[in-house]
Amino acid sequence: MKNLITIALLCLLTSAYSQEEISGNNIDTNLTFGKYTDCFRPGGICTFNKNTKEKTANSQSVFNKDQTLTIYIHRDQITPVEEFKILGEELHEETNLEELTFLMEEELEIPEEARLALKLPEYLTTIAVGEYPIKVTEKEFIITLKLE
Repeated sequence: MKNLITIALLCLLTSAYSQEEISGNNIDTNLTFGKYTDCFRPGGICTFNKNTKEKTANSQSVFNKDQTLTIYIHRDQITPVEEFKILGEELHEETNLEELTFLMEEELEIPEEARLALKLPEYLTTIAVGEYPIKVTEKEFIITLKLE
């Protein structure tokens, strides 16, 4: 019985800790993607805006303690065309999910309103160029980006 209580308390503690990290510096965001579009950016995130209407947010952005930004893109809030822009290919059963990457070809400055809402330090103002792994779940694409 003591083992069950100990396990339950450990699970509760782990859950509380994981929720704490997300609850502090996150905002609902609306992103548009520049790869394969008429956006002037060749690839990656084209626009990054703090969402002001909760129902229309297509993503959630979280500032992490390691000074990265994790983007949770809600798959039910994007079109198949946008999904293709993010992945650079269509998803199907044969797709190797471990090899999918998100390409930021140019730096993107985070707008001041979003930067303040995320509580970013003053010296972290841009999303860095790079090729970032994408984690694909049934409901989300999860990408962790480096900030500069």
